[in-house]
Amino acid sequence: TSRDQTMVGQILQSEIETLRLMTWHEISDLPETEAFQIETEFDQTIGDRFTCIRRIEDARPGVEIKTVVLEVTWTTTNGAHRELAYETRIARNGINDYYYRSL
Repeated sequence: TSRDQTMVGQILQSEIETLRLMTWHEISDLPETEAFQIETEFDQTIGDRFTCIRRIEDARPGVEIKTVVLEVTWTTTNGAHRELAYETRIARNGINDYYYRSL
């Protein structure tokens, strides 16, 4: 369970860093809800164990800030369902931060 939790944290952090490298227009063009792929630096055998979803929405109408939620769900070796999510806000001018949210 600890290894899974660590791996999921690394998957989420990797996706956060990928988003930080994108321009405002690239972020704005992403679908509101989409599965995201686990980066190739992670072992290919873990890909089918984790479900990764990205949700993007306007933080407030008329303000150029997006709220991004990245969520990974998986089933542990003993059959327990687990979820971990990161949430970040990305502004047109690049101000962003993230915090962890365990579900």
